Amino acid sequence: MESLTGNLLIASTELVNDFFAQSVVLLLEHSENGAAGIVLNKPSDVSTETIWPELPNESADVAPPTIHVGGPCEGPVVALHSNPLLTEVPLLPGVALSVKAESIKDLIQQSHQQVRLYSGYAGWSPGQLENEVERGGWYLTRATSELIFMDPFDLWRRACDKFGENILAPVTGKRVPMDPSLN
Repeated sequence: MESLTGNLLIASTELVNDFFAQSVVLLLEHSENGAAGIVLNKPSDVSTETIWPELPNESADVAPPTIHVGGPCEGPVVALHSNPLLTEVPLLPGVALSVKAESIKDLIQQSHQQVRLYSGYAGWSPGQLENEVERGGWYLTRATSELIFMDPFDLWRRACDKFGENILAPVTGKRVPMDPSLN
């Protein structure tokens, strides 16, 4: 299987009563050594103030971002964002990853940027993810900045829609309308 880095994993309805039920995961790395990604749609109630209370609150009318649960494996706080000046690892157009605390603090203070913070990650041993995809546990679609920064509560449904569009596009030769009565 070729590298799936940069794709979204969309949990199938097979994954129920599980941490990954209705999850969407951005794959950051996929190779013969395994895979790692960040769950995009598991917000928590932990704010950045909990981690960095010394951050100045530049704009009192803007709530500090929450830390999302990036996966069941422990990991550092990382930021997915759209600021090209603070890009440490470019992922795809309009999306970068930052792990340095100073970069993340700068991103938090810039309310005009798209920023999501995550703690933890999802990891798979060699061959494990390929096996789960083959068994139907995950669907794959290309990641876009629109999907990555979408409201996390709508993300799974919208990613499923995108996956369905990708399947039908070669058959229909065009986009399928959202309203089936327009077919």
